[in-house]
This record gives sequence, C-alpha cells and structure tokens, in this order.
Amino acid sequence: MTIIEATKRYFGYRSKLGLSLYSVRPILTFQHYCEQRGRIELHDIQDLIYEWCESRDTESGNSTRSRVYPIITFIEYLNSRGLATLSPPSIPEYLPRDYKPHAFSREELVNFFKACDEIKNTPRLVDKIKRIQIPVIFRLLYSTGVRTIEARFLLVEDIDFNTGIVRIKKTKGYSERIIVLHDSMKKLLFHYNSCMNKLMPNRKYLFANIEDKPHLDKWISKNFHQLWHKYNTEWAIAYHFRHNYAIQNINNWHGKPHEVHEKIVALSKSMGHSVLESTLYYYSLVPELVQQLNNNQNDVLPVLD
Repeated sequence: MTIIEATKRYFGYRSKLGLSLYSVRPILTFQHYCEQRGRIELHDIQDLIYEWCESRDTESGNSTRSRVYPIITFIEYLNSRGLATLSPPSIPEYLPRDYKPHAFSREELVNFFKACDEIKNTPRLVDKIKRIQIPVIFRLLYSTGVRTIEARFLLVEDIDFNTGIVRIKKTKGYSERIIVLHDSMKKLLFHYNSCMNKLMPNRKYLFANIEDKPHLDKWISKNFHQLWHKYNTEWAIAYHFRHNYAIQNINNWHGKPHEVHEKIVALSKSMGHSVLESTLYYYSLVPELVQQLNNNQNDVLPVLD
C-alpha cells in the first residue's frame, strides 16, 4: 500500500467517525514529503518518518510535538489494522513555557467587558454582527478556556443549546473533545444564537462573518486590543483568557492529593492538552499569581438586548 492510499483510508476513517481532518493536516504534509522524495510505498518510508519528524531550527520542541503527534496516531492506525509495521518517531521532551501570562485583576476584567458591551450599533449588517458577537465570543474564551481558533471555527451544530454541551472539533492538537458550559454562559449563548438567527438565518458558523465564514485570528486580536486598551493599561492578549481559566480553576481546588490529581486530569482533558505536563505548567504558576487572581466571574456575563 502507498502512503497516498493509506492517507485516503485514514481520512475516510476519521470522517466516518465525525473526527476533524483539520487537526491531522501534518499527515498530508508528510505525504507530500514522501512524494517529493519519490518513495511512497509504506514499507519504504521508515527513515523518512524519522527525518520529517526531527525538530527543525525554526520551531520549538513543543511545536515539534504538535506536528509529530498526528503522525504517531496515523502509524498506530496503520499498524493496528495490519496495513504496515512502522515504528513511531520519538517525541521531544515537553518544555515548560518561559513566559508568564497576564494575571487579570477584577477591575481589568470588568473594564474590558464593559468596553465590549459599549460597542455602538449602526444600520450596517457588519456592525450589527460585531456588536452582538464581540461580547459573547470573548466571554466564551474567558469562561471555558477554549483556544481562539476553536471558538472561531465552532459550528452552530456543535452546540447543544439545551444542555450546554459543546463539541470542539477544529483544534490545535489531534484529539477532539467535549466541554460543558457554565449555566450563565449557556443562557448567554442561547440568547446570542437567537439574535444572530434574525440577522443571518441558517448560518453555518456560530461566530460567522458576513459571508458565513469564520473570522480570521487578526479579527480577534484587533478587537481585543482596541477594547482592552479603552480602559486598561497593562499588556494582555486574548489567549491569556485560556491561561486565566486554568489558573482560576486550580486556585479554587481543595481536597486530598488524589482528588487534586483527578481534577488536574479533568482540567487537562477539558482544555485539550495532549500531555499532562501542559496542565501542570499552570499548577506551577498559581503560587506566583494567586494574589492577583479574583474568583468571581458571574458579574462579567451580560444580558443582550
């Protein structure tokens, strides 16, 4: 069997299970690498696997891990079905990040969401959409810890508005996951969707732009910075909401060691971390940031008119 046939088979398998193809795109890149080298038979690509999965000068060890994981799952799929006898590549050791995320104060959060709620309405459809979406998407990032790309690519069908269950499919890693919304966020999202349905009936994306496509990442970044600096002065980025979610959860934990371990595992799965070390990184930050943290989030969730 060739790498081309194997890739098609694996992608078909994931599609039947309803799994994301976006998260396994590195497999296609690896397939093209094999084609360029003129070696596409599965029995003849073992050394190419090692070559392609080596850490590059332009990436960190953690970036290499993200690129290599889909290849490992691909190899496991092929080996388990007797289609190949390939050895998976080694993975670089996880290295904790060397920067500290911004620790949001209560005042900063209130200021930011106040700015979100002050967006003016105009007759233009694009402005109406922005006024409705901005307060909600940033509160979703804040209250769930999802990545910005995960929020941008959410489909309406990914949300159960009755139970608050959200299926995260377009993700950074290779595994999809399910999260459950806080009741206040569930109510907000339900009302938001009703408002959006009046402006864009039958849209595909939850946070669709005017063409019913996902917003670009720079849309998130641009709007965050404009609204953040309306009342705040410290530096922060939208992705810090994800860090804040992890740290806030850890800071609220009480219990025996085995109970804390179970909570770490649950938090890791909720955030879509591929390795537990990614979650433990936040655990190490709590002592440094705890004095700046505030545990009350309910008063930053709005009621849309």
